Amino acid sequence: MASISPQKIARNVSDATNGFKEDLAATDIREDVQALKEDSARLVQDIKQVGIAQTHKLESFAQDSLETLKTQGSKQLKAIEDYTKSEPTKAICAAFAVGILASVLLSRR
Repeated sequence: MASISPQKIARNVSDATNGFKEDLAATDIREDVQALKEDSARLVQDIKQVGIAQTHKLESFAQDSLETLKTQGSKQLKAIEDYTKSEPTKAICAAFAVGILASVLLSRR
């Protein structure tokens, strides 16, 4: 039986260990890349959900503001109508003054 030298055995063990370390490092890198992909996908979903929630809040705020403006506008219009009916002479004079003012301002251009 041929005898194998201790140096050759050590070299074979070292080569096998280095190959194992390289395979282990490659596996770790693959696992890290896969984890990064999964984390990125979760982050995108989280950002999407936050965007949707913010959009709904903004839409609700806009609808509430629109309703408030409609209500206030209706009240102001009613107040103008009431004033015009109770003080027609003053309303006509005010409209005439606004018309003259607008005419003067627009003619200066």
